[in-house]
Amino acid sequence: MLRLRTACLGLAFAFIGVNSLHADDAGRLAQAKEIIVLARTTDNMRKLFPTFLSQMKPMLMRQGADEKTAVEFSKRFAERLDKDLDKFVDLAAQVYAREFSEEDLANLIAFYKSPTGQKMVEKQPVIAQFMATVGMRWGQQVGSEVMGEYLKERAGNKSATP
Repeated sequence: MLRLRTACLGLAFAFIGVNSLHADDAGRLAQAKEIIVLARTTDNMRKLFPTFLSQMKPMLMRQGADEKTAVEFSKRFAERLDKDLDKFVDLAAQVYAREFSEEDLANLIAFYKSPTGQKMVEKQPVIAQFMATVGMRWGQQVGSEVMGEYLKERAGNKSATP
């Protein structure tokens, strides 16, 4: 009988621990969703859709799709992205909730509500666009330098071979 009570008590504590963990997760998820709203993440995603779509058609055609199929797929893809944006919000909120404590999330909420946070939200699309351009140029430069060094080394090794 004592073992049964001990087992039941252990299960009760385990159950309480699991429930508090889920309540904590739910609180962090709610905070994370608030951050996503404050950061206008869905608006920014919608602004990125044309970039996704501009890359989609050439990729499909390289894979053998004809023009009509690529255009129709891109149209349907855009519609689905827009329709399912709430699913993205849920996934993004899970990432925030997993990576940040409640205190961290509260601090992020306070930041996004601040004048500096609002300015960050307003500037983020422009910053992201410029960062993509700068990153691409930087990557091309590094790639060009690495290829030049590699070709030089390769040419040097061929001339050294008898």
